[in-house]
Amino acid sequence: MTDVTLTVERDIIGEVDATVTFRMAGGTDGQTRVLVHGMPEFELGKRYLVFFRQNFDATSVPITGVNQGYFEVSRNAQTGEEILLTADGDMVIGVENDQLILRHHHKQGTGPSPRF
Repeated sequence: MTDVTLTVERDIIGEVDATVTFRMAGGTDGQTRVLVHGMPEFELGKRYLVFFRQNFDATSVPITGVNQGYFEVSRNAQTGEEILLTADGDMVIGVENDQLILRHHHKQGTGPSPRF
């Protein structure tokens, strides 16, 4: 388990404290790294747009839809504009009928997702 603390630049829906701390499955102890498929990974110094479940507690996954409520705020290398990237690295280019419109990341594989 990894404790994650995010500094809040601004809240979009509802009100939150200046920092939000929550626990996620996976992480490293300095020697061993545990990856949990589908669990968001946060990197120090990066910016994120995160949608949390209401009234989450330490025993549940706090992010809405696990990795569906997690977006990295990045910069378009060509235009310098801020963009949103999904957990899979796809760029969000719009929203239509409550669905995200994505531009597939060219470095992602095109094969089917693994099935369990």
